[in-house]
Amino acid sequence: MSTSKDKILKFINSQIIIISVIAGTLPALAFPEVSETWRLAGMTPWLIAGVFLCQGLGLNPKEKIDLSHNLKIISFGIIASFIIFPLIAYGVLEFSHLSPDNYFGLMLISCMPCTLVSGIVIADLAGGDRRSALFITIALNCCAVLISPILISIYLSSSAEFNTLSMMQKLALTVFIPALCGWALRKQLKCVGKKFSYTIRYAPVLFLGTVIFVNTGGQKEQILNVSLKEALYIALLSAVIHLAALFLFHFFSKHSSLTKPQGISFSICCSQKTLPLAIAVWSAHFAQSFPTALIATMIYHLIQIYLDSFIAQKWANKNKK
Repeated sequence: MSTSKDKILKFINSQIIIISVIAGTLPALAFPEVSETWRLAGMTPWLIAGVFLCQGLGLNPKEKIDLSHNLKIISFGIIASFIIFPLIAYGVLEFSHLSPDNYFGLMLISCMPCTLVSGIVIADLAGGDRRSALFITIALNCCAVLISPILISIYLSSSAEFNTLSMMQKLALTVFIPALCGWALRKQLKCVGKKFSYTIRYAPVLFLGTVIFVNTGGQKEQILNVSLKEALYIALLSAVIHLAALFLFHFFSKHSSLTKPQGISFSICCSQKTLPLAIAVWSAHFAQSFPTALIATMIYHLIQIYLDSFIAQKWANKNKK
């Protein structure tokens, strides 16, 4: 009995972001009036700040973050994640004939930094260097406040009108500063109990699900009109983009000065994209113009996790031989 319970909990933890998206979407479709009322009340920025405050609290202060000693791999990471990856995505999507919403969703998440958690976990599973994965993750997410709005303006300005400087300011206020405050607060805590650990793990998921609830109810009809065929096509394009980036970065790492463990961390982290930040940008600026774009971002996130989990096991087994 305990084994079955452990398996269920392990599955829930591995799919926690996807579950939060579904848990936010279904009630929004059932109660769209409540969802729209909350949106008009201006709850979105506060909820997003809550997500990233908890993300900051979740950073382990015992991990030494001496970025000056890792400038090489961080520089490689910035080039790979913010320059090469969006170019790959743009090249694939320009010939995809996707609907405007789905094109926007995939291109939007392609302009994001790496994931905050799964990239480090999967890189570690594959035999990567954990410290390198941590440095890449923190550096790229800090840079994203300035770089991601510029990328969005380059690749998506023809699809939507927005103020790049205003987006940077909002990301600083709702993402960077709350995360920094959370990390600073965590450093002041001498010890962390089990209940607190569960809180900082699941609280951002609750906030994230509520962000989805607040911003999807008003687009009920458009969301329900998305077909299974289109969802499968998005999944295929997501796999093509992700695998092209992953193996290109892996090829580069093998012909660079990076060690093999560093190369694994670099390849996995830089080919993954964070869903929470994509949701934050979408909900603050594009939810009304592209109501179903979130579906494409969610599919990409799901595809990257499953593909990388499988590939990580293969790489780990290969390293043991």
